[in-house]
Parts: sequence; C-alpha cells; structure tokens
Amino acid sequence: YDEKFIARLEIILDKNLSNPDFTTENFAYEANISRMQLHRKLKSLFGVSATEFIRNERLKLAYQLLQKPNLTVSEVAYAVGFNEITYFSKCFKDYFSVPPSAIQKQP
Repeated sequence: YDEKFIARLEIILDKNLSNPDFTTENFAYEANISRMQLHRKLKSLFGVSATEFIRNERLKLAYQLLQKPNLTVSEVAYAVGFNEITYFSKCFKDYFSVPPSAIQKQP
C-alpha cells in the first residue's frame, strides 16, 4: 500500500514541482487525502512534514538540473518552483552542504 501511495505522490510531484504556487493543500487535494493525513503519512514514511517533503523534492530536482552546463542557478531555482534565489540557495546549501554554484562547477 505504501509503495502505491509513494508512486502516486511522485506522479503528482512530477506534474507540479515547477509551480511556485503548489502548496501542501494542493498536494493533499491531488493525493485525495486531507492535509493532516498527508502530513502524518509523510512523517511516518520519511520523517518530514509535507512542506519539507515538497521542498526536498524540489532541491533534488534542482541538483539534477544544475549538473547541466547551460542553466544558471537563477534559471534552475525558478524552474523548480522557488520564487527567491537567496532562499533557494540557503535551502540548497542546508540540504546538500554545498552552495548550488559548487554543483555547477563540477566537471
């Protein structure tokens, strides 16, 4: 059951990660469960809140995009749904322990 649930969440995220207005309420609605139920389920499965889960998935996608040489940090931040470059950089560094520009410079 959990694997099906996770697969459904991945499909929802794939469609919506680039939308900066995608919220936990939207996420729960598309998953067809309440916001609190989604929060509890993600806490039990991954140990993070729904907000953290969405942010972490955005950061993982950003990491992949930053490895492409033709994209700037700003372009990547906007592409994964962040509105502010400074907030994106802070979250990225907190999650990966390196600034996004360091990933860009890797061969």
